This record gives sequence, structure tokens and C-alpha cells, in this order.
Amino acid sequence: MNVRGMKKEDIPKLREIHEKHFSDLEFPDFMNGFYCGFIIEDENGVIIGGGLRPSAEILIVTDKERDMTTVGRALIETQKAALYIGHKFGLNELNAFVKDNDAYARHLVRHGFYPRPNALAIKVPKWESQNRTID
Repeated sequence: MNVRGMKKEDIPKLREIHEKHFSDLEFPDFMNGFYCGFIIEDENGVIIGGGLRPSAEILIVTDKERDMTTVGRALIETQKAALYIGHKFGLNELNAFVKDNDAYARHLVRHGFYPRPNALAIKVPKWESQNRTID
């Protein structure tokens, strides 16, 4: 298999694959907003096209003993602060993963957040040398 940087010429093939398998999702703009787009291919052509884009997760610690109206107002201020910071860093999306609190999730959706499919995360390792390979 070959790993290489993505080129504009790869986009039509990726669109074809996307339409065939992921038509319910928006096609990513790999040429804009990504640190790097890449292609995984073999002698039969493209297997995977992907990229790494900046992403941000909003993390908060909330005093759950406070009344929900006050917490709701504080969440709105949190959202404003996070959106401002995200804009300053050139991010185009912020993520909030709400654990065990449907009221928080409903509040966030009422104020502009939208549901996402389940997400998974992985910590980026500290690279000890330039020659480290992915295990």
C-alpha cells in the first residue's frame, strides 16, 4: 500500500466513493480547513481518502448544586466564549460530548449545537524520535 498526500485530482474519485457509501453525510472539503489530506492506495486504486482537520472539544466543570436556570445562563456564556476562541484559532466546528445529562444536551441543541453520530477519540502519542512508526 502507498500513502501519499491528497491532490485536487483525487477529489472526483473521492466524491464517487462518498456518494456510493456515505451519501447521507456532507462531503468534506479536503482542500480547505484540513492540516493535510492523504490518500491510501494500492495497485487497484484509492482505498481511503482522508485528512486531519482542526477540532476542538469544549470541556467544562459545572457546579450541579446551582439551579438549572443559572446553569443554563452560564452555559450560554460558555458557548459565547468558546465560539469566540474557536473563531480566533480558525476552527470551523466545536464539539461537546455530554455525559449522563439529557437536560444539558437539550439545552445545547436549543442554542445551536447539532447532534453528531457517536464519536471515538484517541490520544496522540508523544513522539520520541523522528523515526517512530505507528504501532
